[in-house]
Amino acid sequence: EDKQNPDFGSLPYLNGGLFAKNPVEEDFPDAKLGASAEETNELFDDILDFLSGWNWNVDERLDIVDPKNLSPAILGHIFEQTVNQKEMGAYYTPEEITGFMSRRTVHPYLLDQLNDAVDAEYDEIDDVFGFPGVEASSGEQAVADGGTMTRQVPTENVETDHVETLYHDVLKEAHILDPAVGSGAFLLASQDVLVDIYMQCIEYFQQLEQEGKGWELDSRTRDELEEIKEGQGGASLYAKRTVILNNLYGVDIDEGAVEICKLRLWLSMVADIEDEPSEVEPLPNIDFNIRQGNSLIGFTDLIETSEGGDAKLSNFGGGIGDSVREKYEQIIEATQNHKQAETSKEAANWRRIAEERIEQYRSDLNEKIVERFHQAGADGVSMNDVERYSPFHWVLEFAEVYSQGGFNIIIGNPPWDVLTPNREEFFSRYDEVFRTRTQNEKDEIQEELLERPDVEKGWKEYQNDFELRAQYYNNSPDYTLQKPKVAGKTVGNNQNDLSALFFERAFKLAQDDTRVAQILPGVLFNGSTQKDLRTHLIESTTVDSIVGFENNGIFDDLHQQYKFGVVSFKNSGQTDSLRGIFQQKSVDVLTNFDEKVADIPAEVLLEFSPEARVFPYITSQQEVSVLSKILNHPSIGEDIDGAWKIEPHTELHSSKDSEYFIEQESEADYPIYQGKNIYQFAHDDTFIDVKNPELFGVDKGSDKQPSAKTRLRNKGYRNLKRELYYALNGDKTSKSQKAFVNETLEDTRGEPLSEDDVRLDSNEERIVFRQVTNSTNERTMVASLLPKNTLCVDTLTTVKPQTVGPSQNDLEKSPLHGVYKRRFTDRELLVALGLLNSIPFDFLMRTKVDSHIVMYKLNESQMPRLTDGDDWFNYIAERAARLNCYGDSFKEMRERLGGISPATTEDERKKIQTEIDAATFHAYGLNRQDTEFVLNDFYKVSNPRTMTDNYFKSVLEKYEKLAEEGPFK
Repeated sequence: EDKQNPDFGSLPYLNGGLFAKNPVEEDFPDAKLGASAEETNELFDDILDFLSGWNWNVDERLDIVDPKNLSPAILGHIFEQTVNQKEMGAYYTPEEITGFMSRRTVHPYLLDQLNDAVDAEYDEIDDVFGFPGVEASSGEQAVADGGTMTRQVPTENVETDHVETLYHDVLKEAHILDPAVGSGAFLLASQDVLVDIYMQCIEYFQQLEQEGKGWELDSRTRDELEEIKEGQGGASLYAKRTVILNNLYGVDIDEGAVEICKLRLWLSMVADIEDEPSEVEPLPNIDFNIRQGNSLIGFTDLIETSEGGDAKLSNFGGGIGDSVREKYEQIIEATQNHKQAETSKEAANWRRIAEERIEQYRSDLNEKIVERFHQAGADGVSMNDVERYSPFHWVLEFAEVYSQGGFNIIIGNPPWDVLTPNREEFFSRYDEVFRTRTQNEKDEIQEELLERPDVEKGWKEYQNDFELRAQYYNNSPDYTLQKPKVAGKTVGNNQNDLSALFFERAFKLAQDDTRVAQILPGVLFNGSTQKDLRTHLIESTTVDSIVGFENNGIFDDLHQQYKFGVVSFKNSGQTDSLRGIFQQKSVDVLTNFDEKVADIPAEVLLEFSPEARVFPYITSQQEVSVLSKILNHPSIGEDIDGAWKIEPHTELHSSKDSEYFIEQESEADYPIYQGKNIYQFAHDDTFIDVKNPELFGVDKGSDKQPSAKTRLRNKGYRNLKRELYYALNGDKTSKSQKAFVNETLEDTRGEPLSEDDVRLDSNEERIVFRQVTNSTNERTMVASLLPKNTLCVDTLTTVKPQTVGPSQNDLEKSPLHGVYKRRFTDRELLVALGLLNSIPFDFLMRTKVDSHIVMYKLNESQMPRLTDGDDWFNYIAERAARLNCYGDSFKEMRERLGGISPATTEDERKKIQTEIDAATFHAYGLNRQDTEFVLNDFYKVSNPRTMTDNYFKSVLEKYEKLAEEGPFK
């Protein structure tokens, strides 16, 4: 602009924003390198010496050619490191993932729009250019960054008007958003994909002209070809410039991220600029494409509240121009003029005008955000507070985009962190190197700084800000999918998981035809607080694919076993089936993705965990087949007429009830079992190496030693009172539980309810299972049948053997033990034990267990509810009895069962357990292929007690034999 020093020669104007002060420079105006000029020079010499050892280029594709190459991609890596990943949850996403997510959204969206516009059925972008059935990935490397292009085919194979529609009406009108843009990795990946398609279109048009068929082209196409021909830098640079100006948008709360993102987009264009300075055009003005703001606070579909009522996004440009479009027309005009400005003076002027016009409306909308905070219970929030939170009003800030219908593609990697105060962020305002100090140094600096009244006040305000924002997220109408009910209890996102908030935000920002792809932490796929998000995803969107990973080095700074996943979907309809796979340890799965994944019916995802909607970590199509058959059976906690059900129960708490335990067996009346005292079908160490009970209890308590049974009667009293209240229809009266039950009993037997009326579960044999376990143990579910007169602590969960079902005759007796009815017959109890300990049920539970068996996950797990007369009922029950009912303590039960003979040798016990496992595969309806898959897939420990290769082989052989013989031989 005629302001260059002539000594420097001809330096073209690129973009003034390249050299603008960044936020760090503005926050620390006195910061400099070195304490003196001499030290500054020495440090710069060291830096330049280091940097000179690298090959510098602006083309990021060259990074893979030589590890000593440095491109603008390094800016992204530096940003992710300097923001402190643990502090902001920001991680630099590998290019294999960003590219996959871009292709998985851009291509389907463009094809949907094109097919609708020209009434066609193209399956691939290549089909438009005459390459049916040929994937773009099979072609040669394109001029455009990172992508591939096919060679040109005879033009007569192509519908020219379809290509023109794709280019002018679909490509140029597509708007791609990353709402947590960071350093711009996803926008650059989307740019690669878009530029490839732009170039395919342009090269096709050019080929038509070369063949003398230019007359077939629309005038707007010929005009554009002429503009490309007369421009500087060629078709590739033209395409990149168009993409950056028209297609790419991003928001980030970090100003530094916004500047780096813009810089990377600019430098991606420089890779296509020729060597001659005279051929350089100014870089695009994208200040209104990449914006700073808080994506989670602000209006997404409400533009204003006018006197006539709410003006919705659906009105924008849709016929109510007076109320919406005209009001924002001046903003649109200013931002368009800024984008098209050719000088820095002109660009700066239009930027100022646009910002002033936006600010006129922003303050009014911020006032409404203040009201939203107050409605959410954060009464102390002021206008100044809200402005500090940087609310982002989407329709206002991106008025031009919303005037054309909003965003068509939303892509990105939201922060994987919770909203919590972070001292690194706060104290760095006063100590610029605070982040890099050791923990002890941070403690000392923090203590020193807090001695200053202004810093102490600021720290308290900073912490209070987080609490106020948490109230907003927890109670705002913007976030309705963060507080699901699981097992009858509300499970809130109390820590405000940012990834969950961003995921819900994406649903709101997307239109019905918008394609969305997000990379999310594993908790989004299996966490209880994310239940409603998963339900919405399956029932209110059309999911295209889900791929789950175990980190294994994919992200350098995450734990190796950290789980995350990539989901892509269309923001309307509902999901019937999707393409997916989990537990991947390499991004290699993203190459030829559709050939490596499974077709997963939505019912499998929803029915696997009907209570919490946790997704199963499916790894193959065969696993889908197995799960589909397992899930056809009822959950074990479901009430079914005429069938038993499993109701888990905890008896004694190992720490809270410790006063009721003694360790001297000689002074005790009964053992108190812990998890380590049992194994599958084993209640002592007769046949397997388990520890014998170390805790005991007494029947009659004293001041010196209270009774554990008395403690259970005390707990059971409240339960019995409640059960009687509802069983006798007390809830249909206005009386309290205590008054109703006591009055009823006084009328029938002459005395109120007492603890002596409680009949303990220990009066029956009952199933117990280990509470502490994991999916990589030899067996995840470890259950046994305990004899009568035994109690348990909470490392063992019991299955309640009795329920309350009073008759009039029962109510007349004292104690009231007659109201208790057995839940199981002896054989039902044993068949339930056999099924719990079976390989098929273990296969299911392994997909749901981390370190403990969570009760709602157990209750919703499926099991054949076999009863007398069903195939395999007696077969499994008799064998479970022979394994578990050994010793004097089970003599009575063996007699009730007809005098069964317990298995006492190791070989015999293994043989019987293989028979139970084989029969259970049949009971679940699994075929031989399914059975073989489960046995091969089952996790094997290095030194198994039972589950050896020979054991699995024996199970399969027995399965085949039973397929011929049936359950009655």
